[in-house]
Amino acid sequence: MKDPTQSIVDAFYTLLNGNVTYNSKTVKVFKRPAKSTEIGIQKGKMYFYIEIGEVTDTETGSNADTFCHDATAEVQVIVGFPGIGDKSVLNNIVNQVLQLIQTTKGGKLSLGDDFTNIIFYLENAFETREDGLHKVIIKTLRYRLEIDEV
Repeated sequence: MKDPTQSIVDAFYTLLNGNVTYNSKTVKVFKRPAKSTEIGIQKGKMYFYIEIGEVTDTETGSNADTFCHDATAEVQVIVGFPGIGDKSVLNNIVNQVLQLIQTTKGGKLSLGDDFTNIIFYLENAFETREDGLHKVIIKTLRYRLEIDEV
């Protein structure tokens, strides 16, 4: 049995990196939790980035001939701003992410030579908020994948 985690992370990164913008600025994409120095947090300025979050994987055993995986993957859009912010920035970036990840209904995620994506859909999307020096809004998009090993 193989672990599809890195293939999933790499697929999302390939789709998003360099392809999402806001106000003519490219939105940075990270395969891991970003360091504050990488984000470019400055007092009094808005910041935004995308983080490919947690990936879970469970073998389903539904096919006796190959290993099958039931996986979830999270993509987070993070926007931080001083004072009172506008969710339109978050909504704009999320809209681009959604369109890049799944261009057609029933579309699949390309996972390289080791895995075939059988089922792929947005399972859940939810928003959280953190209040501190900057207000931070995080929109988490959780995708479900059913994968066969090749």
